[in-house]
Amino acid sequence: MIKRIIDSKIIWTILIGIIIILFIILNIVNNSKRETTIIQKDEKKMNIEFELVDDEIIEIYEKSDYKDLGFKAILDDKINLEDYVTIDSNVDTNIPGEYEITYTLKYEDILKVLTRKVIVNEIPLDDIVLTLNGDEIIYLESGNIYEDEGAKAYYNNEDISEKIEVEKEEEENNYYIKYIISNSVDTKEIKRKIIYIDIDSMFNLDKDTLVLKINLDDNIDHIQLPNNELSSEKEIVYQIENSGIYKYILYTDNNKSFEKDIEVKEEDVKAPTGTCEAILKAGETTVKVNTEDKVKKYIYNGVETESDSYKIDKYLRDSNVKLIGLNNKESEIKCDVKMEYLPVIKKGSGEVTKKTMESDSLKVYINYKGGFWVTRVWVRDANYQLNKVFVVGKYLKKPKNILQDNFKSSMKNKIVYAFNASPPIMVGSYYGELAKSHPEYNLREPSSLLIQNGKVIIRDSTKYITDSNIFYINGSNQLTAIPGDKNNNLKLKKPDEREKIYQEVIDSGARNTMVWWPVMVDNYKAKKLNSWEIGSSDYNAYRSGLCQVDTNNFIVITTKSYSGKVRRPKFAEFLGTLGCRYAINFDGGGSYAALYKNKGTNSISILAGGERSLSSMMYFTEL
Repeated sequence: MIKRIIDSKIIWTILIGIIIILFIILNIVNNSKRETTIIQKDEKKMNIEFELVDDEIIEIYEKSDYKDLGFKAILDDKINLEDYVTIDSNVDTNIPGEYEITYTLKYEDILKVLTRKVIVNEIPLDDIVLTLNGDEIIYLESGNIYEDEGAKAYYNNEDISEKIEVEKEEEENNYYIKYIISNSVDTKEIKRKIIYIDIDSMFNLDKDTLVLKINLDDNIDHIQLPNNELSSEKEIVYQIENSGIYKYILYTDNNKSFEKDIEVKEEDVKAPTGTCEAILKAGETTVKVNTEDKVKKYIYNGVETESDSYKIDKYLRDSNVKLIGLNNKESEIKCDVKMEYLPVIKKGSGEVTKKTMESDSLKVYINYKGGFWVTRVWVRDANYQLNKVFVVGKYLKKPKNILQDNFKSSMKNKIVYAFNASPPIMVGSYYGELAKSHPEYNLREPSSLLIQNGKVIIRDSTKYITDSNIFYINGSNQLTAIPGDKNNNLKLKKPDEREKIYQEVIDSGARNTMVWWPVMVDNYKAKKLNSWEIGSSDYNAYRSGLCQVDTNNFIVITTKSYSGKVRRPKFAEFLGTLGCRYAINFDGGGSYAALYKNKGTNSISILAGGERSLSSMMYFTEL
């Protein structure tokens, strides 16, 4: 008996079927629990809008042309999740009954389900049934022609569609198609609305700025941007950064979609280019940009303007300009710097030339006039060609030795014209402290601002030692001064006031300072010196000074012999006859000196003075 049961195929089949059914039931239960948990998790985690387009229950007649309008699936109001939705439908419009369309959204660990019920009704007897083929509202892009899908009509289950009459009604930019059918029993009519949408008019791309403005009309519900984000804003501004084809998808309220491609070519997104010249002349720079591209603004050495040229009252030896295009793309151009030079003044009235030294960047003409050496110097760039050398160590040195110690073979192939620009040294506790912090310079000028060849050696606004002026040539090659006279005495100013003045000197581009006084000529007029500027110790003595005629022409004046001994007022009058724009006094007595060296030799000649040991020398040299 038992053996027959074991061998029975029917029993084994039943047992295996029971096991399979139990497995399926358990799996459904587990899935149900898991889906419930997932959906609860979703509500807390993400904001997903998942809803049907059109009604949840749709009723139609059999043999109708039913088109499902679908759904919306949007994450955080901006991300389209249509690709994550599957649709399952069993609708058969030829057979009356109730049907379902199921929409399943699966995104990451989220599951959502929507259901639409479609009821297909029988065509009634003794009544006309008139239905549309296709949608009741048709959205059509402007310029396209709608091919009418027509309608269907039934009476007593008989197709009478061929008897339908069609009429059109215009309404502004839209129109209606009216379908009418009649028989002896009844008359029926339905309408289809055709809405034209002008997609192109909604997009306005500024080719210069690459700003795309989108204005959605009332027929568009939302738009999908090229980054796949959705927006329902009616006005959208979109900045295009790179070349390419940008795809926009527009959706109507019944989920009809239209695509619009915006193409931006490589040449449309490039930064503007061009050439630039910086002309340095007479203490100012004129920058000029040449470009065929459209430029929104120019930034010249950090200064912003809308002009293609820019002028500033200083030399911009390292000039550059940024071009900002209308599309906000920018490029930087290195300007070709050119200096326009004023003519060489070899000598003035009554001057006799005794020696000439010339090169491309430095021309020296040692002239003689009325007891003075009037050395005319033409330079390409005074701020870089007038330099200073200090005595290194404890003891002062003769001018010739200062030059020999510092130039040696490095200056062999350059013209040098040197002169004393240092007053008698002042050694005190203040300078002793500074010397400890700067052991390479044990002897210093009496100044709390000391710049040598572009390096700030001393900058101490808390103290001010001397009443003398601090002279310097600024970045625009203009000789000028920080006044130290009785009316503008820096000693009387507060430290923060001095600090501000010192910063202005540094910012001006000064590479060297010289401490002396007074100013002899200002704005081409000899000054009438007051008692403070003449000084109680003024007497007939050797004199030396520096005069600037223009940006490129300077004069160094030194006395030749006892016939050149004068007092300061007479010296100022003499400087006033030389055409000086600005002139300063260096020294009187034995601390003045003038020396020169021609190219190709280390031989240094003393033109005048030099009997007193000095702490520093100024010199013109070639670039």
